[in-house]
Amino acid sequence: MRAFSLSYSPHWSAAGGCRDDGEQMNVLLAGPDYEENLSIRYLSASLLNAGHDTVLAAFNSPADTVAVANAAQDAGIAGLSMCFQSRAMEFLHLARLIKSGDPEKLIVAGGHYASCAAEPLLTNHPEIDIIVIHEGERTLVEIADAMPHLKERLPQIRRCLPGRTKGVFHSSAPDAGRPR
Repeated sequence: MRAFSLSYSPHWSAAGGCRDDGEQMNVLLAGPDYEENLSIRYLSASLLNAGHDTVLAAFNSPADTVAVANAAQDAGIAGLSMCFQSRAMEFLHLARLIKSGDPEKLIVAGGHYASCAAEPLLTNHPEIDIIVIHEGERTLVEIADAMPHLKERLPQIRRCLPGRTKGVFHSSAPDAGRPR
């Protein structure tokens, strides 16, 4: 597994920024990276601009599962880029492994497959806490900013359609009647 850490540089302008308690959130972003994965790099750039730290972890095959789960130990949020249906079971296994090490770890899934299969994933896989649908740069920053009070802030996050204990976040869909 290839992993590297990106940190916020104080000379950059951080619009918004940091959690409710003023601390940076550490976010692991895992996804396929045989070639550069622009989707997790865009997410990372948005998080960095908002004052959070990110670690990008290549999850190219089941052989990377343990290394990615270990890299997630220091993160407050584990983001999984579930692009392909053919790899869904591998990502779900990774999510279960991360949860087994820390049941309170927030696991956020996104990507093409997660967007198309959001309801069945949330219904049948309790290891996934939140799914971000479509483009997630803004929504993932809102989630990271809301920590550690996400449960209370969930209704205020734009384009959020919360479930009973889980949420489906629509980042390019209508605001579902919520004010901007």
